[in-house]
Amino acid sequence: MAKTDSKKEGDGPKKDKHEVVVGEHSNVTISYTGTLDDGEVFDKSEDANPLSFKMGEGQLLPEFEKELVGMKLNSEKKIRLTPEQAYGERNENLIQEMPLNLFEGKLTPEKGMSIMFNMQGRRLYAKVLDVKKETVLLDFNHPLAGKPLNFQVKVLEISND
Repeated sequence: MAKTDSKKEGDGPKKDKHEVVVGEHSNVTISYTGTLDDGEVFDKSEDANPLSFKMGEGQLLPEFEKELVGMKLNSEKKIRLTPEQAYGERNENLIQEMPLNLFEGKLTPEKGMSIMFNMQGRRLYAKVLDVKKETVLLDFNHPLAGKPLNFQVKVLEISND
């Protein structure tokens, strides 16, 4: 008599009950490449120099972290963040003119230069858009503001300690 395999619905590969997935408070190590829509790479980690962080501590964009939750070890995923999910839309109110003498004795602003300010314990970065006779035009928008961001991510390590 020939033997036949009869499978009931729900049969199939059994999932390991102990399979580790990224949780909301996991310690995670990933490699990733971040690109703009035109393919320009704006950030990248190499497998030899991956990014390690604890989920939920505000080290990464919140929407990026949400996309990592549930990923398994060695899994890969494409993530796309809208400007609102990333660094927001560009805000013209964040382009400000400041007196040139504010920089005297500290640095000489030049067009295209990035400058860091310490304001009430926070670091703010600005790009010098123009230098005039008595003023400097600064853009305090994040360099990636107004841009959708694309990521290719691979989970290298997960610890839920």
